[in-house]
Amino acid sequence: MKPFLILSVLSLLTLTVSGADAPSLHLKPKDIERLELRLAPDSKPQVRVYILGSKLGETQEVVQNNLGTPIYIYMNDTLVVKPTLKEPLQAKIHYLTLTFADFDSAAQVARGFVPTN
Repeated sequence: MKPFLILSVLSLLTLTVSGADAPSLHLKPKDIERLELRLAPDSKPQVRVYILGSKLGETQEVVQNNLGTPIYIYMNDTLVVKPTLKEPLQAKIHYLTLTFADFDSAAQVARGFVPTN
């Protein structure tokens, strides 16, 4: 009985750590207007994900309620990125800016937002 209890507790911890209850944003291709991969010589690479109006309200709510904590962002139910957003989306701004340490990471995330079907 004791090994079963330990295994059950470990399973629950694994689910929690893997993001089962973490804040998330589920996107579909129809929710994205466009992507921009921004490169500047004096700053880190960025991916801007422009959200269409139909998904913008939900996106603003998720970001606002979870500033400073990782947010799981999915495209077609596939995890693309887990950023920690530090600034809320403003009503006039309809995009997420994701900053990366290197170009390869930024390009990989940008590819994740492009539907492959």
